[in-house]
Amino acid sequence: MFIVSGSYIKPIDEVERVLPAHKAYLDTLNEAGILVCCGPMKPRTGGVILLGLESREMVDDILKDDPFNTEEIVEYSIIEFIPNKAAADLQRLLK
Repeated sequence: MFIVSGSYIKPIDEVERVLPAHKAYLDTLNEAGILVCCGPMKPRTGGVILLGLESREMVDDILKDDPFNTEEIVEYSIIEFIPNKAAADLQRLLK
């Protein structure tokens, strides 16, 4: 599993311009069963995406098509981790 932290590197008006396309892209990840959860940081300096993928290469492949990446809106930081405990309704995430 991967935590993707995206920090805005463009002004908020540029973020807002690309946000609808970014959200639509996240919808496709959700429909594909890849997206675990996502949302903006507080304060709003970026966002976090939790992805259920097998490899860093898969994450890189997914992120290359994100409009926030193609429009150079965010800079990503990626953390891989192995979930070994989860709330009862999230047990499916454990391997």
